[in-house]
Amino acid sequence: MHIDNRALKASIGGRVNALKMNYSAVYTLDDWNSEKASVLTVNSVVLGLYLFIGVIGNTMVIYIYNFRMKGSRDDRYFIPHLAVMDLCACVVGAGYAIALNILPLKFNGNELCKALWFLTQSTTMCAAFMLVVIAIQRYLKVVRPFKKQMTIQVKHFSVVAIVFLSLFLSLPCLLFYGDVTIENHAVNLTGHRCGANPSSDRTALSLYNAILFVTAVTGLLVICSLYIMVARTIYKQHKFRRRHSSATSAFKRSDRDSMDWDPPSESGSVQTRQKAMRDSLDLDSPFLSDAPPSPGNEESIPSQNSAFLSVPLTPTEKIRSSFSEFQKKAIPNVRKHFGTHRCSWMFMLIAVVFVLSFIPRITLNVLESVDEYFWAKLSDKEISIYLFFYHFYLVNNISNPFFYGLFDQALRKELRKVCCC
Repeated sequence: MHIDNRALKASIGGRVNALKMNYSAVYTLDDWNSEKASVLTVNSVVLGLYLFIGVIGNTMVIYIYNFRMKGSRDDRYFIPHLAVMDLCACVVGAGYAIALNILPLKFNGNELCKALWFLTQSTTMCAAFMLVVIAIQRYLKVVRPFKKQMTIQVKHFSVVAIVFLSLFLSLPCLLFYGDVTIENHAVNLTGHRCGANPSSDRTALSLYNAILFVTAVTGLLVICSLYIMVARTIYKQHKFRRRHSSATSAFKRSDRDSMDWDPPSESGSVQTRQKAMRDSLDLDSPFLSDAPPSPGNEESIPSQNSAFLSVPLTPTEKIRSSFSEFQKKAIPNVRKHFGTHRCSWMFMLIAVVFVLSFIPRITLNVLESVDEYFWAKLSDKEISIYLFFYHFYLVNNISNPFFYGLFDQALRKELRKVCCC
């Protein structure tokens, strides 16, 4: 039986076109969007958690520092401002990312896309620049305490300059980003997403990304360098105070051995004043030194059971005795050290989290700048994983309130009052 090849091809082609039409009639844009959004479900849940923690934590910090601690020290000046910037970065950044995950192919609106990208970039840069200014302030206070310090006017100007600089560096986003059309020729569907506009100048976009990369790396290096010098100065001060405290303690013990001495009460005024100073958030000062051991300690008071001290100790008793001495001497010294420099240690930990959380985003920005089709080459699962690391910078914005509460006793006290009420 002879079959005409042209007729067979025409018949098969007609059936294929009919199947495409039937499939496209069933498979809609909503189905395509839901399919892509389901892959990003875990990512959206994580972003929702970032948003919830960031809003609650930073709002509480802003409320307590502005309305319940009005007479707080000048060293707390930057904390509520940083909390405001962290709050904006969480709301805009996490909210925008969640919207992109839910509507990966139905994000319509060119102006809305430009505005959200601009706000995300500017709020993120505000929080980052604020950490640079705080690092400079800690460097001046700890490393160069006898030089000129930041006045309240300089701090006001720094905050305003940070906002304007962030807005200025984010302006190119209005040119390079917008509504992008996505075509699916297999099912004859057209989607829309928010991203880099293909019609924009790729050379100019690469140059802008290079400027952002240099700015980010410079900021990270400045923060790391300043806090390394701060940590080194604190270590030198601690080493000097410990040596001075040991010499003073030895002198007092030799003095007590040569004369009768009546130790004062532990509730004396000196101890009371010292505790009042320790309650302050910021005690980084070259004039502060660790107080010598109390003259009324156990070493200076003869024990009633001194006759039994000549009995040799068992190995177990020696270990217990050594551990007890460690608890009495080492642990209080560590607490005293961190209590004295609590403000510097707090901002150093904030800086460490900032550096670690921004490294993945900077790396991905470099990759997508070098390869124009970087995201197009990835599978849906790979995109979900990469987006998790891309938005990991939000950890910096949500973790700062926990550091404030960990190091600031006054904040914890006011927070307990608010929670009890």
